[in-house]
Amino acid sequence: MKKFKFRYESILTLRLNAEDDVKNELAAKIAKRQKLMDERDTMQQRRYDYDQHIQAMVKAGCRAETLQAIRDGKDYYRRHINRLDASIETMDQEIEATQERLVEAVKARKIMEKVKENEYAQFMDEFNRDEQKVIEEIVNYKNNKTVRD
Repeated sequence: MKKFKFRYESILTLRLNAEDDVKNELAAKIAKRQKLMDERDTMQQRRYDYDQHIQAMVKAGCRAETLQAIRDGKDYYRRHINRLDASIETMDQEIEATQERLVEAVKARKIMEKVKENEYAQFMDEFNRDEQKVIEEIVNYKNNKTVRD
């Protein structure tokens, strides 16, 4: 039996590799986003703990310069959380763009796989026709041989 050889196998391999590269890039971006989310959650927890500490200090009584330090501490947490939120938003946009690139890479791969399937179907049709011709030749040979005898 003649073996099927897809003439565009190298292109299909390139498209598979491109798809894998985009998947890896997407996974890295998702991991980075998750790290930012965890950092934001940690910062929010620290901010909550700081607020609890401040409430305890205010109940116990504190001086005016302490209130200024408290306000500075609250500003620090607010700015840091806002920066993390902006970073997360940027990562969300990058993830969305990467997902779109992944969709395009998958489409390109599927197109090549469809071409491969079509070529394989043509190969099998041709192979079956050739096999049928051989079978017909054998049958005709046997029929001609029995008629001559």
